Formats: sequence, C-alpha cells, structure tokens
Amino acid sequence: DEVCVAGSDGRFHAKLCCQPPRGYSACFVGDLTYELCCARFRAKKPPRVEVVPLMAPPAVSPRAGVGEATAPVLRVDLVVRSWHHDLELLENLLTSIAIFWPFGRFRSRVTVVLDAEAPETEGACQRLARFGEWLRCVGEPLPAFLGEESPLKRPHFARVHWSTFWADQYASDDADFVGVLDADVVFHSFGAEALLFAPAMSAGHAPRPIISASCSGTFAWSVLAVRDQFLGINFMDTLPLVMRRQDYDALRTFMRHRFTDFAGSATLLSFDEAYVLADQYVNDWATLRGWFVAYQGEALAFHSAAGAFLWDRLQEHYHFSIQDGFQVGVPVEATCPALRIAVHMTNLKRAAWDDPSAVSFHAEARGIMAAGLCAAAMAYRRLSSKDLRACLALPYQSSQLLLHPDDVGTQSWRAS
Repeated sequence: DEVCVAGSDGRFHAKLCCQPPRGYSACFVGDLTYELCCARFRAKKPPRVEVVPLMAPPAVSPRAGVGEATAPVLRVDLVVRSWHHDLELLENLLTSIAIFWPFGRFRSRVTVVLDAEAPETEGACQRLARFGEWLRCVGEPLPAFLGEESPLKRPHFARVHWSTFWADQYASDDADFVGVLDADVVFHSFGAEALLFAPAMSAGHAPRPIISASCSGTFAWSVLAVRDQFLGINFMDTLPLVMRRQDYDALRTFMRHRFTDFAGSATLLSFDEAYVLADQYVNDWATLRGWFVAYQGEALAFHSAAGAFLWDRLQEHYHFSIQDGFQVGVPVEATCPALRIAVHMTNLKRAAWDDPSAVSFHAEARGIMAAGLCAAAMAYRRLSSKDLRACLALPYQSSQLLLHPDDVGTQSWRAS
C-alpha cells in the first residue's frame, strides 16, 4: 500500500481504489496496477457462515399484542419527491406500483411531493388523482434557505434531498416504515413483502428492511454529514429505501447535534441550519480532496448520509446487502445478495430527454413491467404456448431485472 500511495501522489486509498471487480482505474499509474496494489483485497475469500434466510414471512405489525395472530400487517408508506416536469415518469412509476405493490399486505399510502410554488403543480396533481385513493399528491413550500439567495452550490438538487430527510412527515400517522423513491424508478416484480424485508432478529420484533449497497465512490463524501471517515459503500442504489419511521427523526436530530458541535454554537441548530452546514462541509471536502471526481465538489445526497447513519448506529434494525463488501472489510453477514423489485432508470431518463424521437421512457417502462407480469404468469403456468413464446421474446427478462438496481452502463434501449 505504501508504494501505491507514493506512486499515485497520495491518491491511493484502498477502500476507494480496490472496489471489486477491477478497481477504480484513476488510482493506477504505470506499473502500479490493480493486481499489484489490491493483491491483499483480491486474495480475500469469504468464509462459509450460517445466516438467516432473507425470505421474510408475512409481516406482522410490532403493535400487535400477545396472541394477536391475525393482527394488522405492517403499514409501509411510500414517498416520491419530484416536480411537474417528471409527470410522464411519475405516471409510469405509479402504474408499476399499482401492479406490483402489495397494498393489502402493507396498507400503504403513496405520496407524491411536488413544488408548491410551481403553477403546473395543481394540474399535475389533478392528473395523478386518477390512480385512486391510495395516492396523495401535495405541494411543498420552498424553504427560505433554498430561495434565490441560497448559500448552497446546487439549490435545486438540495431541495429534493432536504425534502427527503422529511419523508416521514408525509407518511400516515400509523406508518411503521416509510420508503422513499425517485420518479425514474419502475417496479417489475411481485413479492415486496418478502424481498424488501429480512426476518426479525427475535420473536416479537418487526422484520428488518433490507438496505442494498455496493462498493464505490459514488457520492462518497455525503457520508461526512454523519461520520468522520470515508466509508467506501454506496447506498444510492437502494430504491425504495425503506426506513423505520422513527429513524428519520433520529437522523435529523443526529445531524443537528453534529453540526451544532462543528459550529461551536451554544444553542442547538435547527435542521435547516444543520443541513446548510452539512451540504457545505461535504462540498468543501469533495472540492479539496475529490481528485477522483475532478475536484468538482458534491452536494449532500440523502441516500448516502442515511445509509451510513443506519450502518453506523442502527445496524441491528436493518439487514445490509453490500455487493462485494467482504473484499473491503465488510462483515460477511452483510454481503449476502438480495433481489431487486424495482430498477432505477436514470440513464433512460436522460436518453429520452436528449432524443425523445429515438428513445421512449414510456415504452421501456412498459417493457420492464411486462417482464414481471410474464414471470408471474409463467410461475403459475398460466400461459398458452403462444403467449409463452411472446414472453420469452420480450426485450426485458425478470431473471435479469431482479439482479440489477439500475441501468448504469446501459448504452442501448430495447423496447423503444
């Protein structure tokens, strides 16, 4: 490691540079290759361990009393922070939720949060109302610190992420868990009640939400909002990110105390004040030391900060599935793979914006949903031979979608 650090002008950091499977290319110079610098990471082989299967049984509310075998199931609400320009994306997301989400099991309400000051918001909410009573669409007022004189580098980005820190405020009063989503997500599989939760650690406790992650430097600096050291784990691909309702408040309170101490204030900062300091703190460090992102800085990302907070302080209430994490020191129990019930289509969204005549977000989203419906029909053997051939010829297949959190690296679109 010392040779690699010296040869790369101090840039070599094992947790960043040795990301499986081939490392971060910007770390390696000349003879200082991934094979040489990351040999001790590559040589690690996870031991065999006995772990609880991830397939959770039907979720029962922690409010259930003794002997209440038929108590109400968990209430899991979803919150989507977006704006009116994403109306097509929202309609596809909500269609996929209507198809695949277990409303009966989770007693869910879905809330779409838009910008209150935009005149188009009212019309967008009226259009979304067709989805039914399970959907609520609200306008959120612009916080004063994110107005025209905002001290933040990316105020529009910051608004979405600041709002997400408050997602619990948009959930039902009796919600046990609150999940957050982006508008460019498409659900493709049934079974959320089993694939989003791991069994409770002991009888009488609630099941544990599964937090998926990978080893990468994406939004690496945002963890500084809740901890002092680089973590090397990217929580940005957990969609929906489901948290216990009370943990949103715990996260906000922790950040308030952390940045009150940093500011040397005699009185506890408000969350808005703490958020501004946290965003600036993250950006300053990313600008000063972020050579691997060309020193361009970074805005505070909710998923990164929340994931690190849960990992550091509330691990016993969650199950972590960190891809390739064992090679960078993650306990093997936190590296078991988990299947995905939704896919984050960020590159598709950008491609559709750049050339809508060539790429259709709507067509691709429908292709993704069709894959899940076909998989369910095939599982129950309810397809004619003609329909089976049609399903097998679809551009998307459920067996692949279940393994991928997003469309990173995708260069072409299949259904447009």
